Amino acid sequence: MKKRIVLSVFSVLLLFIITGCKEQEVKTNEKEEAEAIFSEEDFTKATKMVDFMKDKTAEFQSKATNSIKSGEIKLSDEGKLKESLNKMAESIVLKPFLEEYPNSLVSEKIVVSFEITSSEPCPMGNCKYDGVAVPTINYEESNNSVYTSNEFQVSQLIYEDVTSKFDTTDDSEIEKAYLRFLKSESGDLIMSSSPFILNESIYVDEWDQEFDSIKSDVPESEIKVEEEEFRKKVEEVLAKYPPLQ
Repeated sequence: MKKRIVLSVFSVLLLFIITGCKEQEVKTNEKEEAEAIFSEEDFTKATKMVDFMKDKTAEFQSKATNSIKSGEIKLSDEGKLKESLNKMAESIVLKPFLEEYPNSLVSEKIVVSFEITSSEPCPMGNCKYDGVAVPTINYEESNNSVYTSNEFQVSQLIYEDVTSKFDTTDDSEIEKAYLRFLKSESGDLIMSSSPFILNESIYVDEWDQEFDSIKSDVPESEIKVEEEEFRKKVEEVLAKYPPLQ
């Protein structure tokens, strides 16, 4: 009798160990498959893309500030001022970037992120603008991970602990920032989030978190409907992109 009990306990423990090993093996395989999507060449290219953005936005900042100070860009209307600066940023930053890295930016509307600066107070909202500031970025190239959504079948290269600031003053606020890349089925690396541009960004891990929370946040009878609605929203965003890995 004791022998049977011991054998039964041993069988249960053996089954538990085997199951645990298989689950770990599946997780390991999924991680390796996700990481295999982005090659060392992609990591190098991502760094070059960031460096290119740094150089071009700095060039835009210098030329825009000079144009404001020289009076080449008129300051009478803030709306027209921003419109003129957006056109200049498109010419100096976006067009050269897309020529160097075709298909690397995808969005219905993309503009360069910048702030118009004034060294003097703005009484009653009347500002005397004297320059432009663009964001700087701080990140570690090696501090990254690849996240794959099994729910939406998309992988994303995510750089961790990214911060940015507008260098308008020495005590400019440092903010959390996002630097993320997607990869199309044709092999193009897409800058989906960065401090340099304002576009419709994709955060794959946050999609999964929000999708998973539906089960606990809504009544059971509404779960399927809510999941379907959320899935449609994600599909609408993904439809703007080429097929992704």
